[in-house]
Amino acid sequence: MNTIKIDKNMNITKFSCENITWYNTKSNFQVNGKMASSLLYSRLPDKIKTTKEIKYLAKHSSGLYIDFTTNSTSINLHVKTSSSSYMAHMTAIGQIGIDLYYKQNNKYIFIATTKIDQKEYLITLIKNLLPETRSFRLYLPLYITLEELEIGIDQNSTIQSNTNIIKDKIVTYGTSITQGGCATRPGMSYPSILGRLINYEIINLGFSGNCHLNLEIAEQITTIKNLKYLIIEAEANINDPKIIKERLPLFLEILLNKMRNLNIIVISHFPDAFELIDENTRKTRNETRKIQKDICEKYNCNFISGIDILKEYSFDESVDGTHLTDLGFYKIATYLKNYITDIDK
Repeated sequence: MNTIKIDKNMNITKFSCENITWYNTKSNFQVNGKMASSLLYSRLPDKIKTTKEIKYLAKHSSGLYIDFTTNSTSINLHVKTSSSSYMAHMTAIGQIGIDLYYKQNNKYIFIATTKIDQKEYLITLIKNLLPETRSFRLYLPLYITLEELEIGIDQNSTIQSNTNIIKDKIVTYGTSITQGGCATRPGMSYPSILGRLINYEIINLGFSGNCHLNLEIAEQITTIKNLKYLIIEAEANINDPKIIKERLPLFLEILLNKMRNLNIIVISHFPDAFELIDENTRKTRNETRKIQKDICEKYNCNFISGIDILKEYSFDESVDGTHLTDLGFYKIATYLKNYITDIDK
């Protein structure tokens, strides 16, 4: 017996509409959540001098989104990515999928996602709507290179890209957790959730396994106009108190020498159940946490203990002991929303 056959809601969503007009997002739409100098679906400029690993990860479209308005009765996608999903501890939707949100009363409400695991596909996200003008948002994949994206609507319907009118920006620079591992779908990474909760454009510079406080990343961040906040979450990829003590001041100095009014928030390692049973890990984490806090005090930056953000969940916020579920991501986003709102007052 096959579960898909006895529960139709477990089946994949298929392409079912006819008489569709296709619009390529490369030429017709504004992609938000990226640096102005970056390629369309990339998060860093192609010419940046950095490691090959960061260049590869920068082509993952995590945090990028497209806002549009249409009066179509259906919304369809033609998607082409560099591969199908490839990680056992993360959903295919989270890795290669695309989320659709509907804007109602200035809030974004989740409507549909690409429940399919293929590197290229046609899919109908919604259909049989009344032909009324509505605003939508598409969140792009977290852990894959997006090669092509077309939006399909009814023939004789209209569609237009919504110009981003939010000028002030927040950059989240961090590890796999910032990139979105292991959110169930693209809209559930903490930077994307934060972007729906607060009146800032979020630029996601999470590089899975490769947030090493690279100075070239700091230099690149200083080129972003209207940047108000930088959130740094680097400890999990360094795990060496000596390296943190050496690199974090250099990273901060590059930023503050060129952006004196920038609000910087440093977050230490999020809870890890292994600390409970491994004394050496616990000692290292405590030492590194104190080092970061002391450096933040010296440079007049904000420090948040990652443990304080997630301590109430008894480690149930994790998929594998390290990477977060949607529960953990939502808690981080709401915590940061309140923290930043308090600073803004």
